[in-house]
Amino acid sequence: MKNVRQNFKSIATLGNNLTCSYFAAERYCKKSFIEMFESFEEAAKAVKDEQIEALFVPGAYPNIRFFIMDDSLVVKETAIIQIPALVLAGPFEKKPENIEKIFLHPAPERLLNEVETQYSERIFVNSNPNACVEVLAHKENSIAITNDNCARFYGLNIYKVLRPGILMPFVIFVHV
Repeated sequence: MKNVRQNFKSIATLGNNLTCSYFAAERYCKKSFIEMFESFEEAAKAVKDEQIEALFVPGAYPNIRFFIMDDSLVVKETAIIQIPALVLAGPFEKKPENIEKIFLHPAPERLLNEVETQYSERIFVNSNPNACVEVLAHKENSIAITNDNCARFYGLNIYKVLRPGILMPFVIFVHV
């Protein structure tokens, strides 16, 4: 079966114009209105409530399995899109050796092994922009794993590129 690219009137995804999901949706769904939500779960609810036509979720999202197994959603298509670099960033001029908190979205959790900075607590947030906002709120004792676009927008220093713009699979779900 050949995969045919659909045109969706509206697409639901996570965050704001700084998230990797928005970045990818904007490139893939050029003719679609992109509606942003605080979580993928809220975005899925809008699709199931038929307020939005389709849901756009990265394959790295740990809870994507719930959408795949949801009998009111079906995978309509998939796309592979290069996302912005994933980076370690913070407010300090130099990368700290020890820190109290590290903020990140659950998707890049595996990258914690590459941070090289000792931290006392990892704190998961809903999006990459939220990780940056939390770092700014806790400047004296925190860093973040985020995307390059977010780090630059929020004026954080980039200490290390953990992954250059990787190719990320995205899954597009529709309500049945």
